[in-house]
Amino acid sequence: MSMRKSIAQEPTGTMYDEQERQKNLRLNREKREPQEPRLEWIYTGDRTKSEDYLLGKKFDADPQSNDITEDNTTTSTTDLANKIREDPLYLIKKKEIEQKKRILENPVRLKQLKELLERQESE
Repeated sequence: MSMRKSIAQEPTGTMYDEQERQKNLRLNREKREPQEPRLEWIYTGDRTKSEDYLLGKKFDADPQSNDITEDNTTTSTTDLANKIREDPLYLIKKKEIEQKKRILENPVRLKQLKELLERQESE
């Protein structure tokens, strides 16, 4: 009962503040929720919807729009491969590997490095 009295005795200003806070939280939540992409309709093509079939509209059993989606998957894999190849960190690592390979293939340079290592270990 003591809790009821404390709530009832609160000034109306705090109730207003709480309502405003709840309203702001709701608005912020709505902003953060992902919105439907606006250009998605461009890529969907003429796909028939399940409602169209139920409404008695013309239904094509072999739509050509499936070819578009197959092309998109190959395009996305190609794009991903291009991004990896163009990645600066990937290029740096690739150059380092090539340099190590050249050093290991060069017997003169390899011998110099071994001698240098032996000198450092003996010191």
